[in-house]
Amino acid sequence: MDHSLKTFIGIYLRVVAIALLPLVVTTFIWIPYTFGWHPGDASSRTEIIGRHMT
Repeated sequence: MDHSLKTFIGIYLRVVAIALLPLVVTTFIWIPYTFGWHPGDASSRTEIIGRHMT
């Protein structure tokens, strides 16, 4: 493989990884930490339904 193509692919993959970092942090860290549960686990936890938001 050509050196310039390897360089381009390396830079491209780094840019994609950096662009996806906020999505991953929001989905897997911020939302579960804020709500106390992961959105996929909502049906298995009944105590969440009893809480009032105000």
